Amino acid sequence: MITKKLEGIDMIYRARARVMLMEPFFSFLVMKLGIEIDERVGTAAVDGKKITYSMNFFSSLSVDEQVFVVLHETLHVLLKHHLRRGKRKPNLWNMACDYIINAKAKKFGYKLPSIVLFSKRFDGMCEEQVYDILEQEAEGAGG
Repeated sequence: MITKKLEGIDMIYRARARVMLMEPFFSFLVMKLGIEIDERVGTAAVDGKKITYSMNFFSSLSVDEQVFVVLHETLHVLLKHHLRRGKRKPNLWNMACDYIINAKAKKFGYKLPSIVLFSKRFDGMCEEQVYDILEQEAEGAGG
């Protein structure tokens, strides 16, 4: 059990190092964010201070996908998503932010994993605009 956890942390550190090499601008923030392992998150999550990873999820990814996850969660903090949510619905806000982050990562040249949210219809929009659209669509579909 301890060996498996250490191997998992090593995977995270390697992915973080790759992000820092590929995107030096983000290095300080990547290093500043703490690491927590918790299977209850399902995938990965960030609260502005630390990234929480599900090791079952993270270890199932390719190296490129692991790098993408670290970059994705770091961009949530860089774009201050945790501070901008206000009274918006958390899940819907996270989806809106994911659409924006994934579009930015694609523009950076990253190959998006098949499981991420991406749509060209949100090109040129900000998170708040995407949220409003998603909220209207959710209400139109009965919530």
